[in-house]
Amino acid sequence: MARQADCKVLLFVSPVAEELTCPICLEVFNSPVMLECGHTFCKECFHVCMENKRECPLCKSPCSVDYAPRNNILIASMVDNLLIYCRFGISWNPTSQEWEQTTTNSNLSAVPYCKEVIPLSKKEDHEQNCPFRVVRCKYWTLGCEQQVRFVQLDEHHSQCPYLIADRYDKQKDVKIQRLQTQIEAQDQQITKLQEANKSLHLTLTQVVSFLQEQFPAFEVPNILDPKPILSKQSTELQNCTEISDVSLHDEPLEPVFYERISNVEENPLQVVDSLSHMGGIESLAMSDNFLISACWDGTVNLWNLTDLEHSGSLECGADVRDLFLRDSRYLYCGCSSGILSMWDIEQQHKLAETLIPSNSDVLSQVAIQNTLFASSVTSKIYQYETT
Repeated sequence: MARQADCKVLLFVSPVAEELTCPICLEVFNSPVMLECGHTFCKECFHVCMENKRECPLCKSPCSVDYAPRNNILIASMVDNLLIYCRFGISWNPTSQEWEQTTTNSNLSAVPYCKEVIPLSKKEDHEQNCPFRVVRCKYWTLGCEQQVRFVQLDEHHSQCPYLIADRYDKQKDVKIQRLQTQIEAQDQQITKLQEANKSLHLTLTQVVSFLQEQFPAFEVPNILDPKPILSKQSTELQNCTEISDVSLHDEPLEPVFYERISNVEENPLQVVDSLSHMGGIESLAMSDNFLISACWDGTVNLWNLTDLEHSGSLECGADVRDLFLRDSRYLYCGCSSGILSMWDIEQQHKLAETLIPSNSDVLSQVAIQNTLFASSVTSKIYQYETT
């Protein structure tokens, strides 16, 4: 026997006794109440009947306006103990037009289903945790409308076409957060420089005032206004240029010098398409196969020397300040966070990573045999074995 309750289908394991069926809705009792005459109805069915006539629907015994029926605890207990199939283990049979238990012989046997038999009172608790409950994909916010059984959810997630979009969004968020952190750090640096400049300007003003007071007979140049000084230097540079021109005209140039000038004119530098990062490029290196560029956004890009096409990226996680290449294959990246990482650029695989004491910026690197020396902003040089 199946019935509709709480907008969900119930399929009972055994036929329900007539004593547990409401005489009004002909369904299993739902919140049964008993009148003074002894008849029992569903609570909702009773209130609907009382709206028309204040009497028992069966024996016509009158009910007062303020009459409140009692809960039939015995009938309610018997109903709660009725056994039902989990709703995730039943299916609709279009032939018999009835709900039935899903079996291995069913047309839906390919779909995982629940085989549990549970008391009616445990229905909600079981269905909330049933491994065969129907759930939606976790990428539904990105547009996936697929609904699957909970036991199939991991398999669906591994094949969901929106997985790539989710990974892209996460990577984008990480890069945005990294850029925001770098922008904040640069803003702090700019603020410090502005404060230092203001302090320096104040100091220079005090120096000029002091010199003017101590040596009033001498002309003290206004070092706060560099234009006169620059103008004087420009005049001196012009005089040097004129003298140089005269010297070139007075003495003949060597033939080799003319030849070099000719070569420069005939072979100007060729301008290639720029290879760009998301931020400023800090350092360059070159192997037999790749041009390597490091950026303050924490990435190191590899460019194929044959066609200058992008061949891969190395994520260092912090501003890459310096690159050092050994044996045209092993790349050492020095970062602003004090991280020294070693990469195999042919395999694009990180081999090792270490941290400079005090997490200070790595400024430069040099190696001899199997020893790497790295300098930092703390005015110290650190030595590492690279074997």
